[in-house]
Amino acid sequence: MSGNARIQPDSFYCNGAPIPASYFQALDTAQFQALNGNAGGTWSPSSGIGIGGAGMGALGPWTLASSPAIEVPSGSSLRLTHGDSDWVILGPGHAGTSRQLRTSLGPAADTSFATPGNAANGQPRIAFYSSTHGAVVIDGAGASFVGGGRLTMPLRVHHNATFTEVDVYFKVGSSHSGGVPTNVPQMRVIRLDTLGNAVPLCNNPAESGWLGNGWLTMTSATTGPGYYGGGAVQYAPYPIDSGLQLVDVSQYTYFVQVIDESGSNAQSGNDFFEALAKFSAIPDIRPQ
Repeated sequence: MSGNARIQPDSFYCNGAPIPASYFQALDTAQFQALNGNAGGTWSPSSGIGIGGAGMGALGPWTLASSPAIEVPSGSSLRLTHGDSDWVILGPGHAGTSRQLRTSLGPAADTSFATPGNAANGQPRIAFYSSTHGAVVIDGAGASFVGGGRLTMPLRVHHNATFTEVDVYFKVGSSHSGGVPTNVPQMRVIRLDTLGNAVPLCNNPAESGWLGNGWLTMTSATTGPGYYGGGAVQYAPYPIDSGLQLVDVSQYTYFVQVIDESGSNAQSGNDFFEALAKFSAIPDIRPQ
């Protein structure tokens, strides 16, 4: 057992000397440390460790240090089997602890089928936000709302990660030569509990574009051409308050909500393509 000191000198084992319980405890610890550097082990094999036969079981977390790899021989039936609550844990500084998840806004994205004040007529069933009900509701095509067309889409999130921002990508559909609409597109991100209670994830009145109740405007343009942006794809960031950043899918479902432009100078044809959710401090790689 290279790297672990002998527990007793050779003379200890002569003349029928009894072996105390502490000896077996030390031997067991030495065996454990041989494969666990975090617990004092110093063994550093020059070649890989092959696991064959029935494999090897572990009842507790594993830590792979110094960029090692677990290799399964080609053609082998050996597999890494995780229990119901077992996941590969990502260590501090691992590249996988930060990631972005894209949510397509799908058929709800194209509002060119609707005039301002209506949902996307003729489109498949879509989740909308109803200001009348004050909650997320499911409506059929052709539902009508006061103000611009509205949509709500569930977000892909990562459990137990730190939720930092959502970027919504959109494109203004026409030049708006008459000027910026009275009400430009706005967005917010909410979490919804099992009772249907919606909590906005940004509650900072000092935030740029703040409209109240978590809503932020999606542009700061003051002219029609600036708002149109040459028809290029634009994005609007939505920051998440620090006290609401821990993702918990056991209690909440997360949504992004968009209200299209309305009022004077409003025109149909805006497209809302996708929501890009950003996460840090991801603890593991469990399926999401």
